[in-house]
Amino acid sequence: MEFVKSACVYCSSFNGLSEKYQLAAKEVGTLLAKNNIKLVYGGGRMGLMGLVSNAALEAGGSAIGISTTLISTREGINENLHEIIVVETMHERKQLMFEKSEAFVILPGGIGTLDETFEIMTWKQIGLHHKKIIFLDIDGYWSIVFQIHFKRMIEDGFVREIDQNLFTIAKTPDEVIYSLCNGVQPDQGYVSKWV
Repeated sequence: MEFVKSACVYCSSFNGLSEKYQLAAKEVGTLLAKNNIKLVYGGGRMGLMGLVSNAALEAGGSAIGISTTLISTREGINENLHEIIVVETMHERKQLMFEKSEAFVILPGGIGTLDETFEIMTWKQIGLHHKKIIFLDIDGYWSIVFQIHFKRMIEDGFVREIDQNLFTIAKTPDEVIYSLCNGVQPDQGYVSKWV
């Protein structure tokens, strides 16, 4: 069974977030590295972005940061990354992140995270790709979106019921990795935090 070799992580670049989000970001980065899944992300050194990338690097993993000239000037770039790509526009950035990733992991985030996430979901909905999209639902962060608003969109006919299959919701970083590794048990493939 072929495992995912690279995953794009969308998440917040804000500092000072609750410890529960920080710990989850670190654990995702560590587990990606332990399972030989290359991290692709926005390149930032702050917030959950910085935490997930540093954790991946500290665990011996590989990480690619893709930023824009404007964002890298405002927020900085994690200089420890194996590869740093700086492009001019957000469209170029998102396209490159898509091309270099075999799956997408969505951590809690704000407007930028929502923008990236819903675009990649739209691309999947219209058949431009069939890559996994996995939401890490820390403390019910994403449940509100899907149990209330997404459900309403389906009920009112704006979204098809089958579109619930566009994504997976994971409750823990371990579940994220389990999904990325196609549900193969630890002794058969992926490395969990317990190993």
